[in-house]
Amino acid sequence: MAMATWLQMVSEAEIAALRANPPSINKLDKPAADSFRTHYFCSINYFVTGEAFGGDPVRGMLTGLEAVDCKTLENGSFGVVTPAQATGLAQQLEKLDLDAIKAKVDDADPDEIEEAEVDDFEILMEADEPAGEVIVSEVQSLAKFYKDAAKQQLGVVMYTT
Repeated sequence: MAMATWLQMVSEAEIAALRANPPSINKLDKPAADSFRTHYFCSINYFVTGEAFGGDPVRGMLTGLEAVDCKTLENGSFGVVTPAQATGLAQQLEKLDLDAIKAKVDDADPDEIEEAEVDDFEILMEADEPAGEVIVSEVQSLAKFYKDAAKQQLGVVMYTT
């Protein structure tokens, strides 16, 4: 099964509690309206930032801007974005040129994608919809998620499993 990256909106108090007791993230289960999930972590990062594991302009959108060690998670940590940082990421995501992102996906050279270690590109190519449309839809959902978090003055925690 493909890896999934889970993002959940959290308050400052919830962030503090998670930092104090990292394994408690395993019990965090926000409703759909307060969470986001993707199987295209590397593809989203690559086509938005140019790097499979995140870069500018929206560094941290799927990895967090701080890592908290957590031995109970497969990757050994979870990411944190504070409420103030969520507002900044929401603003940056809103400015993205979705047509340009779609064109990058549609024009992608599979050999370059493999060299850039975009591990989930193969499953993206197997999706029922055209790959460019899938990534644009994912980015739109991610932007809405961060906009909602910012509006509610919430932060975000995330992990991939």
